[in-house]
Amino acid sequence: MRRSPAADRSPHLSLTICLCWSRTTSAQIRKQLNTVITPTSKLTKPVKKPKATWVEPKFYDDVEYRDVTSEGLLRASSFKRL
Repeated sequence: MRRSPAADRSPHLSLTICLCWSRTTSAQIRKQLNTVITPTSKLTKPVKKPKATWVEPKFYDDVEYRDVTSEGLLRASSFKRL
């Protein structure tokens, strides 16, 4: 998972994580996210992703990790649940 340094204080959040889950879990997450789709990004910095599906920042995820790097990245991160 990759987070901006101010991720807890602003809606600008950048994530990179190995998404190793089942199709069932993927469908459950998508069902939840479908309830909060929005036409525009809520990030503080513009992102050029014309095919992106944007959602309101309403959910929290549970991620385990071993360490945080000096760049603010999570080392050995693993998604647990939404």
